[in-house]
Amino acid sequence: MRDGDSLYNYFNKEDVENYIAANDINVDMYYDTADNNAVNAYNITYVPSVVFIDKNRNVINTKVGILSYDALEANLDLLVGNF
Repeated sequence: MRDGDSLYNYFNKEDVENYIAANDINVDMYYDTADNNAVNAYNITYVPSVVFIDKNRNVINTKVGILSYDALEANLDLLVGNF
């Protein structure tokens, strides 16, 4: 990953999946459906938004806007208890 790189640089599902694979990120990724199930369930009002959900389906954090590497890493650390 390059400094200053973020998921914002990737525009579709295939790009995001390639980014995750290339950077050894081991998390499950879920994408919203055409009928906006996630938008409605998590009250998403801005795009881009990322909702971090733990294994028990509890929302740990929601980030709105461009997600930097540091923000991604910090939130993933929260999910795995590495803080």
